Amino acid sequence: MAYMFEVTLIGSYFNQLVVNTFHYINNVISPGGDPTAQELLDGMGWTQWGLPDPLYEAYPDNSIASAYQQAVNTKFKLVSVFARDLYSATNIAEYIFNPATGENTGQLVGEEMSPTAAIGLRTNRVNININRGQMRLSGTTEPMLISGGELGPTAVTVYGVLATAMSAPIPWGGATGADDFIPCTFKKLRYEVEKDGVPTGRFAYKYHPSPNVQAENTAQPVVWKTVTTQRTQGSRQYGKGR
Repeated sequence: MAYMFEVTLIGSYFNQLVVNTFHYINNVISPGGDPTAQELLDGMGWTQWGLPDPLYEAYPDNSIASAYQQAVNTKFKLVSVFARDLYSATNIAEYIFNPATGENTGQLVGEEMSPTAAIGLRTNRVNININRGQMRLSGTTEPMLISGGELGPTAVTVYGVLATAMSAPIPWGGATGADDFIPCTFKKLRYEVEKDGVPTGRFAYKYHPSPNVQAENTAQPVVWKTVTTQRTQGSRQYGKGR
């Protein structure tokens, strides 16, 4: 049996909404129970701020939470992160960042760039029928780039750390690692949008209704790599923010 999870990270950058999404699959084979969205958030490091010591004020080393915070600048503010099992109404978890502690503030220092200026990450391709995963990070700084919009040496290191963290399985269950949360990409179902029961000629995408079918439309495991030139995220233009 497989459990499939979507993790949605919401941030704010120059008053523009920034949304990044992570996907994981858990191919449970042990009798140790069902993997939960809360365990996934814990494993990503988001809920580990201040634990177990209230004075602990850093996300765990090598975690996605730590790497992401280091990859966005000080004007970038994390708002919330929400994890859900795609086929459960109750297997969900949400973490709201606390501005008072500084845990929601990016750590990258330098002249801030427009929300449309983004650093790109993408996965390798492990299934010819499923597209690569793509991510665009707003909140970069001018010192990260060199001539022609290429990433400089510091950027290669900073975003490489994030790519490595995003590529790593997140431990769960048995010691063999067979039950880990595995980074993946999902192929969604294309459908025609209707209005009042009438086809509109427009199409959209959604997860497959059956978890078994969705599992068959999953590329796993995937490895994330940094795109070596600056990207543009047009949907994050001022006044749009996405």
